[in-house]
Amino acid sequence: MANKTVNIYERVKVDGKWRDWPVEVPKLKPDGKLYLKDGRDGKFMISWYEGRKKVRYAQTFKTLSEALRVRADKEWYLQNLHRGVQDPTLPDPRVPIPTAINAYLDEITGSKATKKAHRHDLREFEAWNAGLEQRKKKYVEEIDKAHMRRFFEYLVDDEPENCPFTAAWKLLRLNKFIRTVLHLDPGKGPIKKSDYKRELKRGEDPPEIYTRDELKVLFGITTPEEAVLFETFLKAGLRKQELMFLEDDDLIVETLGPGLVRRDIRVQSKPHWGFVTKNGKKRLVPIPADLMNKLLALRAKVRPSKLLFGTSSGKPDYHILDTLHAIAKRAGFDPSNFWLHKFRSTCATNWLRSPKFGGKGYDIAIVRELLGHDDYKSIEAYLAYVRREELIEADEPDVDAITVDG
Repeated sequence: MANKTVNIYERVKVDGKWRDWPVEVPKLKPDGKLYLKDGRDGKFMISWYEGRKKVRYAQTFKTLSEALRVRADKEWYLQNLHRGVQDPTLPDPRVPIPTAINAYLDEITGSKATKKAHRHDLREFEAWNAGLEQRKKKYVEEIDKAHMRRFFEYLVDDEPENCPFTAAWKLLRLNKFIRTVLHLDPGKGPIKKSDYKRELKRGEDPPEIYTRDELKVLFGITTPEEAVLFETFLKAGLRKQELMFLEDDDLIVETLGPGLVRRDIRVQSKPHWGFVTKNGKKRLVPIPADLMNKLLALRAKVRPSKLLFGTSSGKPDYHILDTLHAIAKRAGFDPSNFWLHKFRSTCATNWLRSPKFGGKGYDIAIVRELLGHDDYKSIEAYLAYVRREELIEADEPDVDAITVDG
């Protein structure tokens, strides 16, 4: 044990000369800390033996409490050295994620557009990671493939509402940042481009929606609880968190006149849950009578909180996508072809379709309002998709595909 003991010395001036005096450690609290009466300032050092060589810690401590803390860490390391443990008293060489991002953005080269894209994507990752209650990463070295996949799912199914193609490119920029910071060889990093090959190929394709056959099979094997959950996604076009934080009071049923009943889902911020809608606004989304009846039946059940789709403990369910993937797998589908935002795209398309094609025939302004968008950009893609369907059905030429020479 001689080489596993760490001693504390205090640097004191005696007769005009500095001397190192051994410190007699007073009785400590059960947690190993000093009692308030025994704490004092000074110049304290610690030392230990490595074989026959006496080694001193490079830092001088200003308080006895700090010296005791480092001494305890060093003794633990010396006593467990045979187990290959890390020395907790050494400076951590790892760089915190925010620090690494700042340094990377200061040094990145390329066009103005390239710099802007990297800045946006890395700041988006930084904010997402910092907001995680669990599984938060502190250092760049800790970012692994699974963590990046969770970021991808957030980009596609949560507030950013990115298409898989855009989300995949954001991950590739994040991977380049990690590779640069950790000085990895080209092609290295938590992910590879081939991991998102399918998503990258989707870039020029029309919006992806679920087919009638897919939905028929999917809903054919769901439990009643799963069915009402995903039917709400499909028929109300909600974002993931909008559905996660739906509460009892968000179901609105009002008789306006004979045979005229208003059935809406109210989407609004929930400060008590820390949830804010994407644009901070409140909106009402009309839903069919059969879906409202299912939601009212769900509301009538005894639950641990007001959340309509909460967990068994009454908290928000952050694993809805996992549930969808499990259902898709049971149905014999490739789970990677199923994501939550795809329900929203399908809903928007159904709203835009004319009644002739089984849709609502809403105009683009109404659909923008129901989806909670501030612009028409993404909705125009759904409109183009619907228009193409109608042209094919009518056997008409697609004018967008015609080119004129000369």
